[in-house]
Amino acid sequence: MEVEGREIQITHPDKLLFPDPPLKKREIVDYFLEIGPLLLPHLQERPLTLWPFPEGIESPGYIIKQAPKYLPSWIRTWSHYSEGRGDLISWVIAGDLPSLIFLVNLGCLDFHPWLSRIDLPDNPDFVVFDLDPEPDASFKDLIKVALLIKELLARWDLEVFPKTSGGRGLHLFLPIERIYSFEITRKFVQTISQLLDSKFPNLIATEWKKEERQGKVRIDFAQNSQGRTMASVYSIRPRPGAPVSCPLNWEELEKVNSPEDFNPRVVLKRVKTSGDLFLPTIEKKQKVDTALKELEVIA
Repeated sequence: MEVEGREIQITHPDKLLFPDPPLKKREIVDYFLEIGPLLLPHLQERPLTLWPFPEGIESPGYIIKQAPKYLPSWIRTWSHYSEGRGDLISWVIAGDLPSLIFLVNLGCLDFHPWLSRIDLPDNPDFVVFDLDPEPDASFKDLIKVALLIKELLARWDLEVFPKTSGGRGLHLFLPIERIYSFEITRKFVQTISQLLDSKFPNLIATEWKKEERQGKVRIDFAQNSQGRTMASVYSIRPRPGAPVSCPLNWEELEKVNSPEDFNPRVVLKRVKTSGDLFLPTIEKKQKVDTALKELEVIA
């Protein structure tokens, strides 16, 4: 097919990528063609970790960090030294629709961008609260914790935006000015987690020991690190039912029973009426100086 002047071959368009409900590759491509204009602003200038499932979700996928040599020359890459790996990684940057569709044809269902952009890789655009339910914790427990975080941040006039993870978790994005380091944002989330844990010890866990987390919600503050990624908004997760990482408003979040209800068809229908509920995470920039100073006193 031709996508914005680029010829892209869609291989095996009738291959079944999701068995139940059945979704073929051509249907996944169609989803990303339609959702692309809303998704792409959230991927702009961000290195991507890719996780293709070329044979469908019932077969093993594989992780791509180093850009493959078979990528066409028009797909952008960005080289950056990885302290963890001890070498230079050439990351993929999917900044336009042809690049996105080329990657979808490889079997990429979800896209995992950095929290920072390539011009300021050490300064994130967001503070992220990654809420993970431990065994026996419910999605309703996640909602309780999310509302506690929202209420606390409102104390400093800070606005945070929720989305489903596409799995059992929940992501809260606090858009910030790019003047803070990952060390500061990570400490910010860790301090808030510890503060809430001290007040609600039966609901929230900050301990990493598995036995200490049973039935609780863990706030993974370590996600606020350079190079750490999570599924982008509008990504299709490689799970039964093809759940999508879907942005929500706070009023409807309290009524959600199962995040798996947000499949590609549901999401496309939603955006036609509500638009991109996650757009404020790009447009809105906030300072957290007051919160940082007060939390230092609380801590």
